[in-house]
Amino acid sequence: MNRPSTERKRVEENIGARICRGGSRTAMIKITVCTLVFVFAVGAAFTAVKTRAGITNAQKATLSKETQLKLLKLEEARVSLQTAEDLFADKKANLSDLQELYKKDVVTGKEVTDSETELKNATRNLELAKIDLAKTALSFLQDVTHISILTAYQYIDPDNNRHMSVTLKNDSDMELATLGIGEGVPEAGIEQKKLAGLLTIENLFVSIKSGSTIIGDPFEIKVSKLPLNRTATLDFKLNSPAEDISLSMKYHNTEDVRNVYLEKKSTEDVVRVSSLQFAQEGELGSTVEFGVDLERLAENEKTFTLGVIGLPSKYTYKFVDKGIQLSQVKFSQGATKQSLTLQVSVPDKLPDAELRKPIRFYAVVGEDVVVQNLSEQSNVSPEALKALKVGYEKLELTPRGTGKFDISFPTLYYEIKTGDKIEAKMTLNNTGSVRLDDITFNIEKPYDWDVKLNPDNIDSIEPRKEVEIKVTITPPEKVEVGAFEIKFEGTTDHEGTTIKTDKKNMRIQVSAKTNLTMSLLIVGGLILFIVVIAIVTVKISRR
Repeated sequence: MNRPSTERKRVEENIGARICRGGSRTAMIKITVCTLVFVFAVGAAFTAVKTRAGITNAQKATLSKETQLKLLKLEEARVSLQTAEDLFADKKANLSDLQELYKKDVVTGKEVTDSETELKNATRNLELAKIDLAKTALSFLQDVTHISILTAYQYIDPDNNRHMSVTLKNDSDMELATLGIGEGVPEAGIEQKKLAGLLTIENLFVSIKSGSTIIGDPFEIKVSKLPLNRTATLDFKLNSPAEDISLSMKYHNTEDVRNVYLEKKSTEDVVRVSSLQFAQEGELGSTVEFGVDLERLAENEKTFTLGVIGLPSKYTYKFVDKGIQLSQVKFSQGATKQSLTLQVSVPDKLPDAELRKPIRFYAVVGEDVVVQNLSEQSNVSPEALKALKVGYEKLELTPRGTGKFDISFPTLYYEIKTGDKIEAKMTLNNTGSVRLDDITFNIEKPYDWDVKLNPDNIDSIEPRKEVEIKVTITPPEKVEVGAFEIKFEGTTDHEGTTIKTDKKNMRIQVSAKTNLTMSLLIVGGLILFIVVIAIVTVKISRR
């Protein structure tokens, strides 16, 4: 039971002394009655606190420390309120007594004024205690509010789009709420019969993230109300593949973030096929590679057959994984994704009508019998593939020819005399896989030299064909003795692209031409000189 306050004792002692001095037995009787009433009121109030809390020691023993701490905070707020109420009642009673005594001139006016001030302070503390209890009670209800994630899985819709479905449940602890609130908290407007309504979650905002990036479409879903023990199923379209995601739930001015592993679920056991390089060009005689990603939204083990439908027979293909050719793939609980390479070989030769014309075909994954039957068909619609539960990706390959040619000479080094010219042959060879038209030649030559080609341009040349061109090189009449260089280069346009050959550098060494007349005179002079010497020598020897 609560003991009378010190202030109360002081007032009673003061009043008793004054009564004794005044000899008023009637006033003493009144004070005694008021004191007894106060004691009974405090005892009743303390009993009310225990009744409102509704918690026994046996119940506390079964609760966790965290839960007991929440309940103790609530009880502490209740006790603080009861203390404020007791103090308020005490101050109010004191003021009433002093006012009666003041009328009888037993106490002074200052004592009455001081008592009125204390009552105002007690009134303010009482209101603050009520607010604190209301806040503590509402915070307690917020703590017992909880959302459970019942299911979270990803699936593929009929349009091959990836989705995530999540089911949430308002799984708030009604038993704990009842235990803590008891018969209710009038200060917070909480009644026991309305607890279920107070545990309803309003304005719940849900979004999904991968790291810090929102990957759901829509970015956020609002649940206006989620009553106690009710569920809500939300569906997001995933903008990017993900297995481990974060589920963000905002409500009651807080954000609850949960890391969730998405299960894989599919209404139909169909392998999802996708390729980022689904449309490519390929030169004749080359091999084009398509990256193919496979994904199966199921956890059990199963084997599927790989195939290609709609590719002309003159093209060959194979599925490769790390250099190993595959005809089937196996999925298991730990391996739901696989990345393969589809290699398509383009023929060395194709009619001009088939060049630059896209070929559309399907890479398919499905049951062995189904894929084998489909491989014998040349024209299959996407609707038919869906009906057969075959995963597929539509691919496109555009064959194109290679424009390439070169020029060559029997030799690229010549030695001539001044006044001579060079007659040479240049061979033009189409080394590509398409016909080339309107081939011209660029010639870099020394100043005043004359270089003629016959013919000087080629109208057209078929693949793997060659043409000989006559080359005539004439130096100027007064050409200096020394080394000279002439550069030859072929050029043409093919499908908007300029194609050039490698430059061929021809080196020409020019030397001076010999004067025959002067040479004969010199030789004749030498012979005459030798004869004269011989004759003179003979005559001298005879003497």
